[in-house]
Formats: sequence, structure tokens, C-alpha cells
Amino acid sequence: MTMAANTRQVVLGILLGVLVFISGISLLFADENNRKMNTSKNTTTVYKVVNPDGSISFSDLPQDDAQQIEVAPVTTIPAIEIKQNLQLSPSTTSPPPGAYYQELAISYPTNGAAFYSGNGNIPVNVTVRPELKQGDTFVLLLDGQVMATQRDMVFNLKQVDRGTHTLILKIVDLSKQTIKSTASEFTLHRPSIQ
Repeated sequence: MTMAANTRQVVLGILLGVLVFISGISLLFADENNRKMNTSKNTTTVYKVVNPDGSISFSDLPQDDAQQIEVAPVTTIPAIEIKQNLQLSPSTTSPPPGAYYQELAISYPTNGAAFYSGNGNIPVNVTVRPELKQGDTFVLLLDGQVMATQRDMVFNLKQVDRGTHTLILKIVDLSKQTIKSTASEFTLHRPSIQ
């Protein structure tokens, strides 16, 4: 036999072995009615051969010294048919509060930025689209502390200590409920006085 034929026979043997194993498992869990249905006319015949080197191969062709094995059909479950609505009716519920704002971002300092500021003063620039609705405001938090509440899109933070900091920007409504939020982290380098 050639190497390709041996490889093909081994692969076929492995696949048939898996098939025999799965069939055996399905028989263990099948009820009496299923067992009665698995008569010899529903089975597949395979042939198991133990080679001189001890390896086992399976084939669908009879061979000398082959053990005949009847393999029961594998239990299958048909796929569920999914019916999709092609005509969707318009929603009668109102969109969630944050759906109005398509974009909210801290445009400066950008997330992951590292920069120097001798005095620790940092401008924070905000991008929002569309513009703030009447009554909505921005709330800017630095490391969890509220720094400012305003409608202007530029915040000026004063004397921020050196190190890594987290900015959280929120849009809140008149009842102080958060509508949308975003976060950014930056590292501030400042000269130290010795």
C-alpha cells in the first residue's frame, strides 16, 4: 500500500470510529420506540480490521479477518425554520433618551494621551452631535469628582496633579438623569520642584 492509501484508510477508520461512538451514545439515550425502529434495514455495515501492528482501521468494504459491525443511524434534529418579518411596523414607543445624541466624545485630551503641562492647567474639548437640546448640560468628572457643569464645549481644568487621570463626560437632563456618557484617560507630566 502507498502512504496516501494508508493515510486515507486511517482517516476513514477514525471517522467511522467516531460514527460508531456517536451511534452508541444515541442508542444509550434513545427510548424503546427508537430502539425498535433501528432494525437491521436501517443500519450501515462497516468492517473493523486489527492490523498486525495493532492499529485499527474501519472500511465499508469487506476484507479478510474483518469484524462486521452494524452501525445504527445517527439521530439528527432538523434545523428550525426562522421566519423573518419583512414588513416591520413603526415603533409606537419613544426612543431611549440617549438616542437623540449620535456622537459624544472628549476630543482633547484624547484617550491614552500623555503630555506636559507646567502649571497643570488643561483645556478639555468636547464634541457632541447634534447640539445640546434645551435644558441638557454637560457634567465633567475628573477621577470621579465633578469639576464643572456647563453647556459650553470647552472646559478648563486648573492645577491638575501629575499622573494618570480619568475624565468622564456626561450629558444630563433637567432632572439630573444621565442621558449619554463617555470616558477618556490621559497622563499628565509636570516638572517637580526639588
